[in-house]
Amino acid sequence: MDKVALLFPGQGSQYVGMGREIWNRYKGSQRIFEEASDAIQMDIKKLCFEGEGKVLAQTMNAQPTILTVCVSIYHALKEELDFKPSFMAGHSLGEYTAMVCSGVLSFSDAIQLVRKRGILMQEADPARVGRMAAISGISAELLSGICRETANEDYPVTIACVNSNKQIVISGHYIAIESVLKSVEKERGTYTLLNVSAPFHSPLMTTASDLFYTELQKCTFNTPECSLISNVSGQAYLENDSYKEKLKKQFVLPVRWLESINYMITQGVTTFIELGPRKVLTDFMKSIPNTSRSLSISDPTDLIRVKQLYSELHRGRELAKLKNYLTAALISRNRNMESTYLTKLNPLLSELKGLVESTPTTPLFNSEENAKKLLQEILKLKYTTNQETKGIMEHL
Repeated sequence: MDKVALLFPGQGSQYVGMGREIWNRYKGSQRIFEEASDAIQMDIKKLCFEGEGKVLAQTMNAQPTILTVCVSIYHALKEELDFKPSFMAGHSLGEYTAMVCSGVLSFSDAIQLVRKRGILMQEADPARVGRMAAISGISAELLSGICRETANEDYPVTIACVNSNKQIVISGHYIAIESVLKSVEKERGTYTLLNVSAPFHSPLMTTASDLFYTELQKCTFNTPECSLISNVSGQAYLENDSYKEKLKKQFVLPVRWLESINYMITQGVTTFIELGPRKVLTDFMKSIPNTSRSLSISDPTDLIRVKQLYSELHRGRELAKLKNYLTAALISRNRNMESTYLTKLNPLLSELKGLVESTPTTPLFNSEENAKKLLQEILKLKYTTNQETKGIMEHL
């Protein structure tokens, strides 16, 4: 299959009722909800399915509930499909989900971390001087320059997220934010003030970042099972990178989401699948080139659709491989001049052709392995040397 990246959304994707249909259908998802509730001593299922919107939207509640729902969807996906993604990436809070699903963090550690993260973020701006705004119609370079010219030690403002070619989020002190927005209007840009509890991903989160670093020291971080993207760098974590340091920095530095997507594209990713309550990240993709195959999973119907696509992609890749085996069988040199050669060859070729012809409609179990064995028999029948056979098989 083509390289696949799994994407996980951040805060703002929550809504009352999220995850209910997945929970109803998949036992693995039900266990995730139970584990989350036990780990932080709160009824996650009730908060997600029956809670009040305002309560669910509170940062300290939104973060653990979104993490739970996203991980539960991932477990449902694993029940339906046996495949390993090449990359995982999450937007802000979503990076913790990606860490769980890639094996870097245990779910128990992650749910406790994001609960504490949410509390620290919610309490980071007691004077309520912070603001965030989503900007459109202006380049990241120009907006960054405006922020630099406006910001000072008392009134900081900075780019918080570069989400797509059409949306950039700024964060900081309201006085600086208002000044930047006036400049945006002069440049004929548009903006929307965001309803958030604090100015995330800005210098105003420094104290919260320092406090959270203490919590990070309590957790064990493992090697990821696939490439994992860092919000801070916009690229995959390296072997010697410190997860703790980057998660601390994530509080005060921008989410390089557009850069992350473009990086994965350069690494060969052709399919992006968002796992989460809404389609926030999938909507971002609409303005990013080379992301036409972008899907989202939030309920069982989405899972069926993705399963069908996976089957089609897998079948296409398998068919291409089988055709290569058949081509190698037909064009490889023959040194067998015995009179019975064709009598022995034709049934083998016929069986190999049958595998190719059946794959577009009803692929056979282990068809690729069977094709490989047939090719090896044909090469042996042709008196192909061991060295030549090795070269052919390695090429395939």
